[in-house]
Amino acid sequence: MPESEIKRVLGLKEERVVVGYARVSSTTQKDDLERQKQLIHSYAKGYGEIQILSDVGSGLNENREGFLRLLEMVAEKSFKGNYCTRDRLTRFGFETLRKLFQAFGTAVEVINS
Repeated sequence: MPESEIKRVLGLKEERVVVGYARVSSTTQKDDLERQKQLIHSYAKGYGEIQILSDVGSGLNENREGFLRLLEMVAEKSFKGNYCTRDRLTRFGFETLRKLFQAFGTAVEVINS
């Protein structure tokens, strides 16, 4: 039985936030980073609390602080959905990440791809 079903039967309410992820490659793109954050907020309206994680760095760099925090949050099952543009989360392996997130009960919503 899925964990979510057990919680439903026991009457436990899940309080999971929505997380957005924004990334740009360099500090000269700070304006684009802010536009991404605004876009995430506009798409995620009505879902309650929204937390935005962001990074300035290459999509090939797997040691980005916000990206690593996002993976930790997925493993902790601390949020229910992630909004991002496809190439902001990672340059390669996006579908693998999507499947991993889904295995932990977290949906990935690609916006403005």
